[in-house]
Amino acid sequence: MTRDEARRPARVAATAAVVLLLAAAGCGDDDEGTDVAADADQIQKDYVDDVRAAIGPIAPQSQQLIAQVSQAQSISDLSQPLDEAEKGYRTATRELADVTPPEDVVALHDRLVEAQRQIADATKEAEQAADQGSRDGLDAFSEAGDRYARRSRALSEQFSELGYEF
Repeated sequence: MTRDEARRPARVAATAAVVLLLAAAGCGDDDEGTDVAADADQIQKDYVDDVRAAIGPIAPQSQQLIAQVSQAQSISDLSQPLDEAEKGYRTATRELADVTPPEDVVALHDRLVEAQRQIADATKEAEQAADQGSRDGLDAFSEAGDRYARRSRALSEQFSELGYEF
């Protein structure tokens, strides 16, 4: 195994860790008060709770992927863990898409759903690449994870500016 081949599982694990950290950040308690009317406050709280419920399962899925990646002996050993992670990410994407956002965050919510769909798609492509023993596909997954992290951080900041704390 070359040096680059030896580092690929670590890069896959790092990408899964990014997804884990971003999902875990969405599972915290909502202790942020607002001066908005009670109805608007409840709508906002319900939305935050719904988003957390949709993305919450990603954290254990990503933890499992990290553990399995660290045990992989070859690129093809990553196929099954990536497949399982993709299914979890896809479920989170569907559940997130089913959440009805408040009017003030419809566009942001759509971008959040799209970011989640993209990481699910990238995970599926990585699973197929691992199944074929393709190192390039795993590199693409790492790059997709980096993009996902940047988009998710930017979206989180934009939601926060509007008073939505995930």
